[in-house]
Amino acid sequence: MAKVKIQGHASGTGVLTVTAPNTSTDRTITLPDATGTLLTADGDGSSLTGVGVDGISSSADATAMTITSDENIGIGTTTPPERLSIHEPSTGTGTYLPVAITGANYATGYGVGISFKTENTSPTQKAKAAIIAEGTGEGNNKTSLHIAMSDTDDTTTEVALADSVLEFTMDGRGLSQFTAKAWCRFNGSGTLAVNDSHNVSSVSDANTGHYVIYFSNAMANSNYCFSGMAGDDSGAETTIQNGGATPATTYHYIQLKNAAGSVTDRPMVCVTYFGD
Repeated sequence: MAKVKIQGHASGTGVLTVTAPNTSTDRTITLPDATGTLLTADGDGSSLTGVGVDGISSSADATAMTITSDENIGIGTTTPPERLSIHEPSTGTGTYLPVAITGANYATGYGVGISFKTENTSPTQKAKAAIIAEGTGEGNNKTSLHIAMSDTDDTTTEVALADSVLEFTMDGRGLSQFTAKAWCRFNGSGTLAVNDSHNVSSVSDANTGHYVIYFSNAMANSNYCFSGMAGDDSGAETTIQNGGATPATTYHYIQLKNAAGSVTDRPMVCVTYFGD
């Protein structure tokens, strides 16, 4: 049995008026027949401070919303399995991106991202790992994605783009000290043909057993390292050497030699490059 029962009439307005104890201004609660309505204005028409129609806002506090309870939060789901679970329902095909992080500057050196704190022993603990999208200076739809980590043991330095250990570029390259800057496999016997490659624009036949490999994106300097193998169906021994010219940042000149030390062509030549 209800403690308080308010019964209206079908022809009534469904309005309950409550007089405030310390003011002559009445407060109004609307009680419609079907759907409840939360008022966003006082009886005198003024706005209810701190309450929004479409969200949660605050006009006084620096923090708009805090949740201190040890519970999960769900958006689009009533059973969130994680601390924050966002469910994007769809019956069609395609990619759905329910969370967006945007920045104000898309120039190279500026970025936005997600940071991670593995411990919270101090309120001033700074993030030491992050995923950062950096503008490339080519327009507001161009970017590269960084994995950044900082090993500084302090509470004043935040991880930043300068701490990037792996960068994924728009053309599909993965830049780091442990990923290949370029590689290619080509047929160097007869009519030269590149079978497959990465960051290699072309390969030219300079002479018997001599080839020039051109990089799509130049190396940062000529101190890169290369390794390779070459051979044919007979398993003949072949070595790949620097072609005699000083390695350049935009191309590399190589030569193939057989066991007797003579330059030779081979139908399968594979070369890999590491460097800055």
